[in-house]
Amino acid sequence: MNQSTHWGLETAPNENLWDELFWILAQWICQQRVVRRRGGHEPGPGDCDHHIENPAVSNRPCDWCYEQIFDLMGGGHAGLLKLLQVYGSVAYAYGRERLSQRKAARHALQEMVEQARLIEGATELLADVSSGKAWWQLPLERDERGLTSDAEETDGLSQD
Repeated sequence: MNQSTHWGLETAPNENLWDELFWILAQWICQQRVVRRRGGHEPGPGDCDHHIENPAVSNRPCDWCYEQIFDLMGGGHAGLLKLLQVYGSVAYAYGRERLSQRKAARHALQEMVEQARLIEGATELLADVSSGKAWWQLPLERDERGLTSDAEETDGLSQD
């Protein structure tokens, strides 16, 4: 299955569409913060008083909510943007293979969940390694494996 993420790149000509999506998600978060506050929830850390109270009057998300969605969408290597790109690319590839829309969407969702698990696993391993608990789970460096360059090339070919 060939996958293409060209549609998902956050550069021209898609840049405006991704900006709009970021803006819409920031609006939703900003509106939900007001709903939660009205429901008796305490403000979160760094929360502000400039959330969207009435979208008919002003529907501009506050800077705090926009920054939150920006972090969520592109935060490091594990952003939601990457998962959306995976979803779209897999759905497109399966669609080109003439799978039904339902099956293509299911396969795309499965791949997105798998990618999220891989990202989370890498995040957990990095946290363990940083704390000194799981340094032994990292792959050995070339000089730690005890292989010569000839043996390493042979070993690499046998895995293909």
